[in-house]
Amino acid sequence: LCSKALAFRSFSRVNIGKSMHVRELISHLISMLEGYPSKSFRLRADNYFEIHPGTNPIVDHLSPTTIRGLMENAIRLSNKKQYLKKFIHTYISHKSLCFQAYAQAVR
Repeated sequence: LCSKALAFRSFSRVNIGKSMHVRELISHLISMLEGYPSKSFRLRADNYFEIHPGTNPIVDHLSPTTIRGLMENAIRLSNKKQYLKKFIHTYISHKSLCFQAYAQAVR
C-alpha cells in the first residue's frame, strides 16, 4: 500500500502534457503558418513565434520527440515567412521612396 501511494505521488508530479487530437495540432500549425497565434504557439513582441510555455501535446502513435521536432520545424518555417514579410514590406517601402525621389527629380 505504501509503495502504491509513493508511486502515485511521483506519477502525479510528472507533467504528461495535454492530450490533443491530430486535427487540433494541425489546426494550430496552420494558424501559425498563416501568422496567427494559437493555444500551442504564441507570437512574441518581435513578431516571431515560439511554443507556448507548458505546451507538450500528446498525439497517439507519435513520440513526444517527433511532435517537438515537427513543432520546431514549423516554427522555423513560420518565422522565416515572418522575416520575408518584413523584408518585402521594407523593400517595397524603400522602392516606393526611391521612385518618389526619382519622380520628384524628373519634375
